[in-house]
Amino acid sequence: MVTQTEIILHIGAPKTGTTALQRFLKANPGFLSDHEANLVAPAGKGSINALAVAIRNGKNRVAERLGTALCEALANTPTKRAILSSELLWNAPSDAFARAMPLLKTAPLRIVAYLNRPDRAVEALFKHSAKNGRFTGSLDEWITTNAPGELTYEVNHAQWSAAFPHATWSLRPFSRAQLTGGDIIDDFTSLLGISDIPSEIRPSAIANATPPLDALLLLQSAAAAGIPESRRIQRALARSEAGAKQHSGRILPRAEALRILENAAPTLDWLDQHSGASGVPFFATDDLDQDYRVETTSFSDEQLRLIGSVFSAIARTLKK
Repeated sequence: MVTQTEIILHIGAPKTGTTALQRFLKANPGFLSDHEANLVAPAGKGSINALAVAIRNGKNRVAERLGTALCEALANTPTKRAILSSELLWNAPSDAFARAMPLLKTAPLRIVAYLNRPDRAVEALFKHSAKNGRFTGSLDEWITTNAPGELTYEVNHAQWSAAFPHATWSLRPFSRAQLTGGDIIDDFTSLLGISDIPSEIRPSAIANATPPLDALLLLQSAAAAGIPESRRIQRALARSEAGAKQHSGRILPRAEALRILENAAPTLDWLDQHSGASGVPFFATDDLDQDYRVETTSFSDEQLRLIGSVFSAIARTLKK
């Protein structure tokens, strides 16, 4: 099975606007086709997350079945470019993905990855885990237990490059100030040679919005108390008027952000060498030199303890 179609493999990284991008690509097949591109994914899906999950969980037969179906779709695509997208691939074994997708070993391939600045990555992943109830500890505890694993961009790049040595790369900083058009949808489509997106197909709502700090603390407290279906609660909140608004305020103290960047200096140096522009840093850091403000909670410690007690009582009641 072979193809001369250029494969655009979007592998994340996590928390870089992937949900919004995938929803846009899925919702606008005609627009993509007009520009000689199409999204390849299982029916009704906007991503190949199922394949990434199978690979990460070592389910080789499932991965082989899903990969075979995707390779057949790629071989029969009618456009010059085909898009595969999953943010879960960033931390998936690239060699296992290559075995599941042998067509990509010979097809023209461009790997696209959007990267958060390390301090922003730590912050974004904490918010994501907190709102889903997966992590109920403090930001300091998150940094201690999780931050080191998020600062190895060059390792992930090396692994994917080893699996697909013929691929070209587009490494992009996930920063509104640095993205083409200030948005991942504009930036990604610009990589496809698309310079203008009609206003009528632009998303009107933010996908997978992050709630404010107070809401995050309430969701964490509910999960810690054992209230079931905390993720469904978060999704219901996201559908409300208040929950649908994106809150991108910093919760990481400036000194901690600087410390994370200092520890990530080797990674940042490596990225600077791959920025594509001599002498231009991969990540802008102007925001750290300006008026740096940290979002704070309106709850006191006593109020949070009371809220936790109420949630615990609710959880016990629900279990009876």
